[in-house]
Amino acid sequence: MKYYFDIDLEIPVLKPDIKLTSIKDYHNKFTVTEFVNPELVKFLKQRNLILLPYIEIFSSVPNYVAPIHVDVGHGDFAKMNWVFGGKNSTMNWYEPITLDKPIETTLGNRDYIYYDPREVKHMHSQTISRPSIVQVGVPHNSTNYFEHRYCVSLVFFRIAKGLPRLSMSESHDVFSDLT
Repeated sequence: MKYYFDIDLEIPVLKPDIKLTSIKDYHNKFTVTEFVNPELVKFLKQRNLILLPYIEIFSSVPNYVAPIHVDVGHGDFAKMNWVFGGKNSTMNWYEPITLDKPIETTLGNRDYIYYDPREVKHMHSQTISRPSIVQVGVPHNSTNYFEHRYCVSLVFFRIAKGLPRLSMSESHDVFSDLT
């Protein structure tokens, strides 16, 4: 559970008319209302969770290694990911060796901390092919090998507590009936 855990969730993440194959850029932002299945939004609300107003969809070609990064800053916070395609692709987690790294802002106006592979120590790799909760507060990336891979990534918050991001253990508590 330190880096990820699968959830047994039968609700599709996207609306039925969304075709992932039309997404070509590696990093994409779309609004929740445009793309996300309203049943999933309702399901999360029943668990006192809300989503950021947008989702991210990552589209990677075979033999692609994503940059090693931390979302927004170091800590313990989770995202919900769905992976489509990308047979045997892995998500990888690292321990930083270099600690004082600047926060950079992407073209999509997201804050990240990027790492060169020499600045981290590999800790764990996992094939993710189901809806999963993943740790994004430590350096991580994905490696895609054999086929096109799409990852739909959602950031969720607790409604009642001033909108803090959930840690991995808090996320496990919220979704424990689905693990």
